[in-house]
Formats: sequence, C-alpha cells, structure tokens
Amino acid sequence: MKLNESEKPLLLGIILSLFTGFILFVITDKVPSSWQRVSLPDLSNQPVKINVVHAINPRFQSLNETQYLGVLKHTQRLVKQHLNIDVEFNRVENISIETLFSYLPEHVIRAREKLIIQLNQVTEADVNDMWHSIYTSLEPFRNNPDAVIDYAQPYLINTLPVNNLEELTDRLVETLIVRGQYWYNYKVEDGKPVVDGSPYNEWVWWDSLGYGHLPYQLVITNQLVVSAERYGMATHSSLRGGITAGTTSYSKDSSNKAYIFASTFQLINNAPMLTRLRDDAAYSEQQIIEYTAALITHELGHMFYHYAHPFNKKACIMNPTPLLKYRQWVEGLDADKCQMLALPAMQPGAAKIDFNPDW
Repeated sequence: MKLNESEKPLLLGIILSLFTGFILFVITDKVPSSWQRVSLPDLSNQPVKINVVHAINPRFQSLNETQYLGVLKHTQRLVKQHLNIDVEFNRVENISIETLFSYLPEHVIRAREKLIIQLNQVTEADVNDMWHSIYTSLEPFRNNPDAVIDYAQPYLINTLPVNNLEELTDRLVETLIVRGQYWYNYKVEDGKPVVDGSPYNEWVWWDSLGYGHLPYQLVITNQLVVSAERYGMATHSSLRGGITAGTTSYSKDSSNKAYIFASTFQLINNAPMLTRLRDDAAYSEQQIIEYTAALITHELGHMFYHYAHPFNKKACIMNPTPLLKYRQWVEGLDADKCQMLALPAMQPGAAKIDFNPDW
C-alpha cells in the first residue's frame, strides 16, 4: 500500500529512529506479578446466554434497529457454523457511551492512565514503549515468523521487504503513528475531530471495563476505538493505525469471566482513511450486518475457547481481518476447511485472557 499524502506528516526524528533497524529500549515490567489467567468456560449448558447492549456515542452514526436485530440473528448462525456453539442473546436497552464508561472503577483508571500514548504528541520514549509493546505480542512467532510477516507485509506504509520480527516491529510502529494521527484531524458532522479529547477512543479503558460491575457480556458500539498503548498492541490493530475493531477482555461479574466489545464505526462510516483501508467506498446494509456478525463471532471464539490468531489462514474466522478488508475476509471463510487444518492457534487455551485480582 502506497503512502498517501494525508499520511505523510510525521516528526522526522521519529521516522529516523524507526529506520535504524532496531530500537534500543529498557524493558520494564508493566504486568503485576499477581496477574492470573482466566480459565476456559464451561460450555456444557447450551444455548450459552449472552447479555448484549448497544452503547451509542451520539456524535457518530450507529446501527439502526433493523441492522441491530439482523446482526444478532446472523451472529447466532455464524457461531453455530464456525464454533459449533448455540448462543442466545438477551438484549438490554440501548445506553449512552457515557453510561457505559461509568462502570470504570476509579482505582483502575489511576492504575492504568499512564499506559496511554497520545498519537498526536508522540515522544521518543513513547516510540520505544510502543516498539516493546508490539514486539512482545510478536514473540510467540519467534521460531516461525513467516506467517505473521506475510500477513502484515502488504499493508505496511513502507514497502521495503521485512526480514525478521525486529524489522516488522519497526514498520508497525511507523505505520501505527502515521495512520493513527489521521483521526486527530478528521472532523465529523459536529465540526470536531473523531478523537476529541474524550476517553471513549482509548482501548485501555475498553480493556478495563470488566473490572467494574459490568452486566453485559457483549457491547456493540458505534465508537471508533483508535489508540496506542504501552501494552497489548496487536499486529493487525497497528497496521490499521491503532484501530481496534473488537476485543475480548476480563470481566469479573461475567459467568465466563470475559466480555466483548465490537465496534461498527469502521463499517458504517466512509471517511477517506477507512475507504482506503477496506478497499470499499461504502457497505450495504446487508454487508454491515454480515461483517459485524463475523467480527462478533471472531471475538466469541476468543471468549468461548480462548483461541489465538492463526495469521494468514484465510479459511479461519480467527484469522484477524487484514486492515479493514471485511469483504475479502468474510468471502474467504470456510469453517470445514479451517477445521481440517488442525491449527495450534485454534486449540482451546491457545491464547491467554489475563486479569489482576487485586483490582
């Protein structure tokens, strides 16, 4: 993918530091030693019941009632097809994004607020922290890096070949910063940028909601989640400029100790950056329903089985969507073919959902 004119503004010092081939950094232990791992849920009683809510930011377009109901029905079909699980959604009335964020405990906010990096004012120290965050997520591929490199290579803003995980991390940090800065300038109908100083775009807080008494296992939202952090930064989100379409995180009041958020912003809106990242100018109502349902099904794979990401295995719904190419992703899915591959990443417990019991 070529570097677009709107993607070029970037501090020269940061660019130079990324092209050194390796960034020196100090490894700091940001994960408390007391952190524990969520156990696999008991799925013997089906249908598995999921409380679902639509959390709406009035600044942005959102699913209409027909689309919302269509998403839930189509998700049931996809979950049965790809995960062999029967689910039943218990719909809760729509809530505001402000109400949703009221579940964030103050002590967790204090503990995690310094983990957020503002992409419009990145320092060299921030770059080093992002590098470490991304590289840590790539370490499981140390002995077999080709799949994740092949997955990411076509979508980096720098088109030079990537030879190892260190070089891939360099390019991912660069791509993240350049594309992520776009949302600090792109304005919506109220005349304000998408990232407007409110906390709602920050992935850290979405990853933390479950430490409050959150009564939902699935949150569908029209909020764009675009950010950078000092932990947990994934390859596919970095390629998109920090856009996280969905996440499965710890939730203490959930029966399976996890909850999901899924964003529809990147499906409903047609900002130039989005149309470039997905290769589609706009999606039809049916496409929005199908692609949102596929996104939720992917996250339910994390919740139910703690599956990991089989990068570049296009038949598998657990393969992360390349950039925002939902049409390409969904058209390539084949549940039977994926099952025949018997992939390590799609064995129960392949991925970890961690939590801090002290919170």
